[in-house]
Amino acid sequence: MGEPETLRREVLGYDVQSFVPYCITQNLSGGYSILLSTFLCEADGDPVAQAGETAAPSWMPLSELRLKLKHTPEQFYPLYLGALHHYLEEHL
Repeated sequence: MGEPETLRREVLGYDVQSFVPYCITQNLSGGYSILLSTFLCEADGDPVAQAGETAAPSWMPLSELRLKLKHTPEQFYPLYLGALHHYLEEHL
């Protein structure tokens, strides 16, 4: 997974890039289907809120994240829950 496995080539005049995300989540209810592609990355610095996006981003220990997911899952966007649980299962 990641940038080393990214495949980029020209196909019928299109510049095409293929890659494998960490997790794909699909909403199966409601008026239309939503697909969420989750990628893993490394970052430095402090998260910054952006209008129309995450209201209060923050870093936290995985043990704290696990507790928040268990006790207050409504604080998270529902489509994020699967990928977060998947990551915690692999890393805790």
